[in-house]
Amino acid sequence: MNHIYRLIWSQLEQAWVAVAETAKGRGKGGKTSAVASHTFVIASKARQSMPADLVECHVAARLAMTKTLFAAALALCLAPVGAQSTPPANALPTGGKVSAGQASISQAANVLTVQQTSQRAALDWQSFNIGAAATVNFNQPGISSVALNRIIGNDASQIYGKLNANGQVFFSNPNGMLFARGAQVNVGGILASTLRLGNADFMAGNYRFSNPGSGSISNQGLINALGGVTLMGNNVDNSGQINASSVSLVAGNMLAVDLSGDGLIRARVADATGSLGQVVNNSGVIKASGLAEQGGDILLQGGRALNAGSLDASSPTGIGGTVKMLGTQVGVTGNGSINASGASGGGTILLGGDFQGKNPEVPNATVTYFGPEASIKADALGSGNGGKVIVWADDTTRAFGSISAKGGVNGGDGGFVETSGHVLDVTGIAVDARGSKGRAGVWLLDPFNVTVQAMGEMGGTFTGGYWTPSIQGSAIANTTIETALNAGTNVTITTSGIGSELGNITVGSSISKTGTTATTLTLQADNNIAINAPISSSSSALNLVLNHGGSFATATVSGTLSLLGGNVDVQKAGATGAGNLTIAGGATSLTGTLAANTVLVTGGTTSLATSSALSLFTLQMNAGTLDLNTAAGTSITGNLVMSGGTLGGTSAVTVGSGYGGIVNWSGGTLASSSTGSVNLSAGVTTTLMQGTLALNGALNNAGTINTQSVNRGQLTTLNIGTGGSLTNNGGLNLGNVLSTFADNTVTVNLTGTGFMTNGSSGTITSPTANAIQGGAGTTFASTGIVNVTGSTLSIGADGTDTGSYDIASGATLKFTGGTRNLNTGSAIVGLGSLNLSGGTVNFNLTAGLTLPNLTLSGGTLSGTGNVTVSGAMDVTDTSTLTGTGTLTTQGTTTLSGSPTLNGAVTWNNSGTLDIGGANRVLMYNGAVLNNLAGGTINDATSATAPLEGNGSASTFVNSGTFNKNASSAATQIFSIQSFTNATGGVFNVNAGTFQLTTTGTDT
Repeated sequence: MNHIYRLIWSQLEQAWVAVAETAKGRGKGGKTSAVASHTFVIASKARQSMPADLVECHVAARLAMTKTLFAAALALCLAPVGAQSTPPANALPTGGKVSAGQASISQAANVLTVQQTSQRAALDWQSFNIGAAATVNFNQPGISSVALNRIIGNDASQIYGKLNANGQVFFSNPNGMLFARGAQVNVGGILASTLRLGNADFMAGNYRFSNPGSGSISNQGLINALGGVTLMGNNVDNSGQINASSVSLVAGNMLAVDLSGDGLIRARVADATGSLGQVVNNSGVIKASGLAEQGGDILLQGGRALNAGSLDASSPTGIGGTVKMLGTQVGVTGNGSINASGASGGGTILLGGDFQGKNPEVPNATVTYFGPEASIKADALGSGNGGKVIVWADDTTRAFGSISAKGGVNGGDGGFVETSGHVLDVTGIAVDARGSKGRAGVWLLDPFNVTVQAMGEMGGTFTGGYWTPSIQGSAIANTTIETALNAGTNVTITTSGIGSELGNITVGSSISKTGTTATTLTLQADNNIAINAPISSSSSALNLVLNHGGSFATATVSGTLSLLGGNVDVQKAGATGAGNLTIAGGATSLTGTLAANTVLVTGGTTSLATSSALSLFTLQMNAGTLDLNTAAGTSITGNLVMSGGTLGGTSAVTVGSGYGGIVNWSGGTLASSSTGSVNLSAGVTTTLMQGTLALNGALNNAGTINTQSVNRGQLTTLNIGTGGSLTNNGGLNLGNVLSTFADNTVTVNLTGTGFMTNGSSGTITSPTANAIQGGAGTTFASTGIVNVTGSTLSIGADGTDTGSYDIASGATLKFTGGTRNLNTGSAIVGLGSLNLSGGTVNFNLTAGLTLPNLTLSGGTLSGTGNVTVSGAMDVTDTSTLTGTGTLTTQGTTTLSGSPTLNGAVTWNNSGTLDIGGANRVLMYNGAVLNNLAGGTINDATSATAPLEGNGSASTFVNSGTFNKNASSAATQIFSIQSFTNATGGVFNVNAGTFQLTTTGTDT
């Protein structure tokens, strides 16, 4: 047996390792060492070692550090052709016979010639060896002609010399076949197999091989083929060099071969991946040149497919070719390289499966390993797009090397790279899918649960040849993602859930992009996404796609997002803008676009200055600060929920957008720095409850606002400060509209320049004791309807009204301060009471106004319009009547305070005016009091005079009855400029003395 290895002592590994027989060693105690990797390679980092049943012999021994496992690994890999001696130098095939087709065999010295005259010919040989000095020539009709050589003896074939053919040569030897070091094969195409093919199928062109022997196929020499090269056996090994248009190394039990007219042999494995004991291993060089327009095809497929050498399907003139390494376990070790680059575009490289393992035509690996010193290239070298690279395993993928799928330097998009496994470790990997003059490519990672952390290494153990992680889920180093983003590669991390692995993605360490190319980071989780660390870009935009699972999943941001104008798309199950985003902390600033369904803010400081209009279904504030600074506005088509925190910014926020919705405001404020607005569309029901609500921006309502929820949560204070406003064009219900809880009172405080407006289509309903009060510079104005349905509504702010006040029986509308103008168009209706206790109310209605009753407990009643009180009027404090209008009282007026008539105002009494206590009517500057016919004034005052003027043009006209009661202490009417006791006027002095100390007329 020609062993192709030798053992040397590794000081680093403290074990004997197998190396090529040409490798140099220093001995166990020497000082220098240079080990050349051949069939066996040594991984550089123990933590990135492969599973024992995936690696080559020496790696298994190295991991176990035991002689027993080392010997077992060697026994598995180092018996490709059985134990037989090297053939003599002049050895040639023996016992050859033609069993089908037409051919002849001749020999001259150390040269054997097969002269084939039919398109297909089958030959049976007792042995087929070629010594180092011998040559075998096949002369065939053309490149598509096929010679089937069946070796029926008991030994493996050994090729040490030269094998030449201008067509296709098939070899079937169940005992195996060795192309030794120094062998030279130059053919149109070659197939060497330990499987069998019968004459009937062969002559019919049905090249379906089956019934394998126990031997292996090994190439250590040089094989050149114009068409295809296929090596298939129980185990297949290449440590030499193969140059062809297409190359297949396959370990399996059934093989179907397609033979094209140009000599290309394309192998199709009919039994998927075979057993783990069927190994395909390349540690040499395989070059598949393909055609001018595209590189060739390389296939390594078996129970285990391993590469520590070079697989090259590149094209200097066209698109790169295709390289597939398929099997239950797939590994690229040592300095293994795979190249499918092309001048006009990158090719395709598949390790362990196709995209997300979903291609039924490509069998999936269970375990895939890509070592730290290994490399993959699928670049576009001139122009064109980068290629496609898949590193996949259904179970565990450990990928540590460098992968490149770059777009062309003269134009073209970056390619697509996927490194995926349900358990995934990509510590130290370098992925580059940039598009220098095109769009960035994509790097997809697809494990179960995954965590992005400072150290991506996963702990684990080897048991039964399988890697078992010591932690749940996969870990990816943040620096690995940064490297790819900085190289101009889009990165996508996806997860799938199963069992306790729900498919979550957690960012536990910061991701910082510094590259100058705009890129996209996509986190696509089967369940939840948690960003617990900052994600930022300091050079060009970083776009962020957060695609979480179903309806109950969410994407939560607790770290800072600073994306330099990048866009954020929050998706649910792949639907753009349909996802749920929770902002739980950090300081996030977004100036790109944000697409989401629901945004929940539970902490942190967030500024959304998005470049286009922001549209959400639900916005909920529990805590933290959210500034909406979108110039094009913010639309909330569903619900706005405020339970805490601060909502601010310059953006106009519209809730409902014509579709209806719900606003629950149980806490929080509109920020004092806010110059934006909240617009509540028609059909939106807003519930303001729980404590104090501060509005320092604008709140515009076209729906319904309730200040108490059905569960008795209630708003007690609404503060509207400088820059703040509440505009109602819908329904504003102050207190409990259901009148269930009488203690629910609301105070609206207007401060600074804050204002409140009830629009022409608005309705304010006050069922309980509520107040609207403001200081200087604040306003409350109503052009709509104010319904006072119970208790008292107090208004103490400046404003002008053209709407109506409807005061229900038993209820009171109270003006407590400020200057209020009731202009034409306004009305006060209903059977309730109007109370003027402070400020000034100007009644300026052209058609006048009739009140059912009126209470003056302070303040000023003024204006240009006429006011009629049809019922009772009570004066309980010092009040002033002024202006140019007329006050007419038709019911009973009771003075328990002293009103002042000042200026050109007229008071007509046609009812009963009772003056008691120490009270009187003060008349100044031209004021007029008319006691009309049918009217009665009852004087029971303890003051000196019931009517008193200041001597300047005030007038009292009595056309009714004036009674000085016996209880009156008054002795005169004092300082009234003019007194007229008109026709029908009666003075009744029931006791004492009564003087008229003024000029006048008595008719």
